[in-house]
Amino acid sequence: QLIDQVEQITKEQNYQR
Repeated sequence: QLIDQVEQITKEQNYQR
């Protein structure tokens, strides 16, 4: 699902911070 992809990307970006 698209929401799943967005959530994963957001998690990755949060991890980078």
